[in-house]
Amino acid sequence: MHSQILFSLYSTLMNSKTPLRYGSHWEEIGFQGNDPATDLRGIGMLGLLQLFYLTQRYTELSLKIHQLSRVEGHDFPFCVVGINITRIVVQTLRSGSVFAIANSESMYKQNLWGLANNLYIAIFSQMYEEWLEENHSIIDFPPLLNRLTNLALKSPSKLLKSHNF
Repeated sequence: MHSQILFSLYSTLMNSKTPLRYGSHWEEIGFQGNDPATDLRGIGMLGLLQLFYLTQRYTELSLKIHQLSRVEGHDFPFCVVGINITRIVVQTLRSGSVFAIANSESMYKQNLWGLANNLYIAIFSQMYEEWLEENHSIIDFPPLLNRLTNLALKSPSKLLKSHNF
């Protein structure tokens, strides 16, 4: 299953055929080496599923973000960033800061998965907008990641609404 999802991610982002399971081609979509599994160790299948959700449900957005991630001087590892955003989502869910949203918004009642995915898309969208507007480079990623984490933890409702969720 992991391999099928990885192949689908690659095919969507690179508009090409299914790649080999191992190889430097994985770096083209933002993994750090020849085997994407090494980047997924900390967050596991959830990180992969959220990347898959982004590429399948928000294909145009994922292609724009991926294209930006490959601009020389402003590049960043797309999939690794997505995995870090999944970590923010998990941290936000664990903090309890989304309980009010989950209990009051009818679209999220009985659907924590939907809330988690919308939060993921909102955070990735926010990252994309800031990266683009502020002309960031990879050195700017750690402070941006901290700002995104704080925003998700302190104002998840505001973050979701600002991205039409």
